[in-house]
Amino acid sequence: MKGSIDMARKNYTDLTVTIDDIMDENKFFVPSYQRNVVWKKGRRKEFLSNVRKGEPFGVILVRLKNDKYELIDGLQRVSTIKDYM
Repeated sequence: MKGSIDMARKNYTDLTVTIDDIMDENKFFVPSYQRNVVWKKGRRKEFLSNVRKGEPFGVILVRLKNDKYELIDGLQRVSTIKDYM
């Protein structure tokens, strides 16, 4: 196909990351390219309320890098959970 990009095939798997993993600075890190936390108090309370109700809240995307979990997507949710804990 003209103009297509040849992308290397990657193998992706589901990975379970626990709250304990998220809280452990030796296992979990936020890379420098992530934006700052921007959710205000009201949005954070709403999110936590939804979590307590058992409602789905989307995916937190991480990759395993050097035996640590690197946060790719989900900073607002993860930071809210960490602050709550």
